[in-house]
Amino acid sequence: MSKKIIAITLILVVTCMVFVTGCYKVITVIPPSEEVTRPVSFKDDLTPILAASCSLSGCHNTGGLKPDLTVDKAYNS
Repeated sequence: MSKKIIAITLILVVTCMVFVTGCYKVITVIPPSEEVTRPVSFKDDLTPILAASCSLSGCHNTGGLKPDLTVDKAYNS
């Protein structure tokens, strides 16, 4: 194989590895089975999910990967 094909293959493999291993979560969030009939609030509904799944896993917290999804900074991030 030519050096160009080897280089392209290596770049594709590395890119795939970055996407596959980029973020991980420790906790699986199971959505409620009932239908939501009220307005969804970022603070009350989404922030707890982000905190449990993204911030506490060590990925998207202060000093970690962007965006910072800690409770006090998630909305602005």
